[in-house]
Amino acid sequence: MFNSFHEKFKSINLKVIFLFLTFFLALFYIIFNDYEGHNSNYKLIVLIIFFLNFCPFIYFFLKTDEQNIIPIFYITLIYFFFSYTFFYLFDLWNVFGQTISGAIGKTGGTNYADVYKSLEIFLIGLSALNLGFFSVAFFFKKKRSGFEILKIKSNQEVLMITIVINIITFLLFYVLNIQNSFSSISQIKYPLTYLSIALNIFIITKTRINKFGKLIFILPIIIIFYIEILSGSYAFPFTILIFVYVFYFYLTRKIIFIPIILTIFIFLFLHTYKFEFRSKTWNFDHPTNNLLYKSKSLVNSFKETNEIFFCQKYFR
Repeated sequence: MFNSFHEKFKSINLKVIFLFLTFFLALFYIIFNDYEGHNSNYKLIVLIIFFLNFCPFIYFFLKTDEQNIIPIFYITLIYFFFSYTFFYLFDLWNVFGQTISGAIGKTGGTNYADVYKSLEIFLIGLSALNLGFFSVAFFFKKKRSGFEILKIKSNQEVLMITIVINIITFLLFYVLNIQNSFSSISQIKYPLTYLSIALNIFIITKTRINKFGKLIFILPIIIIFYIEILSGSYAFPFTILIFVYVFYFYLTRKIIFIPIILTIFIFLFLHTYKFEFRSKTWNFDHPTNNLLYKSKSLVNSFKETNEIFFCQKYFR
């Protein structure tokens, strides 16, 4: 009997146990935290948001099939947790006091009523995300074979599709910049960019091409990352890199630490000069504010910041 119990205990997923412990610790924190300054519903909504953001991971570790697909839903939840849920959970608005301004409230004068309104909107969005995912997971379990015409049968077809998607993405969103003229279709840029990057990674990892060919398909990823860096906002370009690593791991089952360390270093390096670079390129509507000008501005920001640091350190 003891051996039977011991075997059952060993079979319990330790990751699930860890998740449960983490969940209950956070639950106690939410329950016993006063959340001073907020209304009475704030704690309840934070609790629901935490539940929606955290509990799907228990399903992920218990369901083996979920671990064999690209975890886009769960990566999205991780992003939401550290970008939004974490902020609401630990009530970090108090760091800024009653009036929130600057980078947090771009218009200035953002108060707790605005925070609560954003909390409600986030709750609706997160609920819809979970509802959509689990509705598909539980009510549409039957596997479809798909349309025959959409099935890719050879590497040549993959190559052609990748080249076409690359050309369309670069031409529309990085050469013509149609998203600036037609805001209604601006959101198409992001799924098309991710599709382009995913296809390039697939070509590099799953097709038999030489090193020069692989370099050709790496270049679009590097160029997109560089252009997005020149926009002055680092959220999207570094999200692209995270996507590259996750998709690469999914295709190869290999974890390479050097690119991860390099990405962290690049992010910290660029973040150091972010505000100087933005002051040169943001709110500057002029034909010369192109990629060449932005590239020069990025280099000048490095130089100026280093010169200021050198002068303050040695000639103060």
